[in-house]
Amino acid sequence: MRILGLMTGTSVDSADFALVDFSREGDVLRARIESSGEHPWPEALRGRVLEAVTSASVPSLAELTLLDVHVGEFLADVVTRVLDDARDLGDDTPLDLVVSPGQTLFHNVEGGRTLATLAIGDASRIHAATGIAALSTVRSADIARGGTGAPLAPLLDQLLLGPEGGCAVNIGGIANATLCTPAAVGPAAPPLVRAGDTGPGNGLIDAAAALRTGTACDTDGARAAAGRVDDTLLSALLADPYFALPFPKSTGREYFSPAWLAARAHEAGIDLDALSTENLLATLTELTARTLADALKAEVGHEPRTRLHVTGGGAHNPTLMTRIKALLPACTVTTGPLGGLDPDIKEAFLMALIGYYSAHGLPGALIDATGAKEPAVLGQLTPPHALRTVPISTTTPRQLLVEDSRD
Repeated sequence: MRILGLMTGTSVDSADFALVDFSREGDVLRARIESSGEHPWPEALRGRVLEAVTSASVPSLAELTLLDVHVGEFLADVVTRVLDDARDLGDDTPLDLVVSPGQTLFHNVEGGRTLATLAIGDASRIHAATGIAALSTVRSADIARGGTGAPLAPLLDQLLLGPEGGCAVNIGGIANATLCTPAAVGPAAPPLVRAGDTGPGNGLIDAAAALRTGTACDTDGARAAAGRVDDTLLSALLADPYFALPFPKSTGREYFSPAWLAARAHEAGIDLDALSTENLLATLTELTARTLADALKAEVGHEPRTRLHVTGGGAHNPTLMTRIKALLPACTVTTGPLGGLDPDIKEAFLMALIGYYSAHGLPGALIDATGAKEPAVLGQLTPPHALRTVPISTTTPRQLLVEDSRD
């Protein structure tokens, strides 16, 4: 199957895509990456989405319904441009499926338990523009079975880490970790998987940088490196009950927002405006590193000694990476490709992989990682009669081989 995976992410900066050709030989799933890239949001639409995600006021129903349509049209345009670029290179091979999780506006969580999630981006617009089947709403089936619905990356992480296990961390707007421990029953058994969102990733850092400096982020962590951690503020932030919850757990930017930061500081009698930009960014960077390290220590019950592979925007922040290494000295911390997969396209590739699993009737979320009562095939298909010729599989792949054919 040729599947196009899309991912917009919590930063709402672009729509990433990965076009992947999947084939299977027994327990081995082969994935050949044909193309990848990103398309920026139209600035006006991005502003409306960010307003809906971060505003203290609730968007009107009229605005939400229009956003659903306009985001769907933007994603349909991305698919059209990807296909046009392929044709310009002489590739007219049909595309079997587009996987578009849409743009998450709200992930409703109480006490670490996911009650509901809302993602916009009408998948019917993709099918109407291209005639290609689209899989969307990929988290809801797991949530309906009592799962957290996020993170979904463990499906991919456990295949990339392999039977020897390790830990895969992605630091986007929110940070998440997948901890894979080799099973005691033998090398042929799949690893034991635990996973969850550890807390803020780049989201609070980026928001503070935008407010204080007008830039999208603290480039290279330079301002944080020049600052000093405010221990009083850090303690107030770390006291949030979410951080004490065990895996699996899930959260989002709607919880760890600038409003959350302001409220925690106010409760502790801290005037955020009195903090220098450098000290505030240093404190928020330390929060991301500390909550990640604390979550891993709590899961294993001691100082973890494992491979720790970091992807996402946070992997490009030297100040943040230095703190993670210092807090987890027994871990071998790496960035860059894992299992042959370019980390910059990991989430878009994950969506394509979920599409392959769903098309073949295979569960796309690991219940040990999400806490669901039973496995679920993920997503809703538009149109619902598509892909009926794809054979249902009875076993999940045990190995993933990634080939990158991009120039």
